[in-house]
Amino acid sequence: MAAQPKWVPLESNPDLWNEYMYHLGVEGGRPAFVDVLSLTEAVAQLPQPVHALVVCFPLGAREASSPVRTVGSDVCYYFCAQTVQNACGTMALLHAVLNNCERASIQLRPSSVLEKLQAHARDFPNATPLERAEFLEGDEALAAAHDAYAAAGQTTAPAPDTDTDMHFICLIRDRSGRRLLELDGRKHGPVDHGETNAETFVEDACRLIQNKFVQRGPYLTVMALCG
Repeated sequence: MAAQPKWVPLESNPDLWNEYMYHLGVEGGRPAFVDVLSLTEAVAQLPQPVHALVVCFPLGAREASSPVRTVGSDVCYYFCAQTVQNACGTMALLHAVLNNCERASIQLRPSSVLEKLQAHARDFPNATPLERAEFLEGDEALAAAHDAYAAAGQTTAPAPDTDTDMHFICLIRDRSGRRLLELDGRKHGPVDHGETNAETFVEDACRLIQNKFVQRGPYLTVMALCG
């Protein structure tokens, strides 16, 4: 059995993520990641519209003892399993962007990493999350870009074999726009957290973060994909 690929952990830094996202193929200077400085005042503080929230939180020991029920991956445009160690930041970025291309009119550069992933999802709509992961693992340009931007953070990048306790997930609306989804590549599929809509998405997502993730520890950070 082949060894699991390992990448360098990505820093939770909106400026870095924007450069990374544009490098992967987003054109036009929008949307953009920004820090969420307050979960209670996010609706008033964030640029609108908000398409996704990305949460970085400590896993701790609770995750293993708290199984969740997932729903079919067809409820969103793109859900990919995480089979590369420390790739959770890139997985959250891909989930945030590729699930909002149509809704947010995101422009992707032809033949870019993101455009190729979008095309694969469109051409193989019934592919499993693991099949999407296999396609992703074969993209050397994505692996090289991840390593480059992981090394460009404000903090010293750890080694690829570092078993970090910090983990990224993404919160979006489903295809209908009426369900709040948690996308975590470690799980079998999206996690449905109930009703939402365009007007209440930020409030609903921030409430979920407060109820589920804040209790994990003091190092939680949240970014929003806006504009």
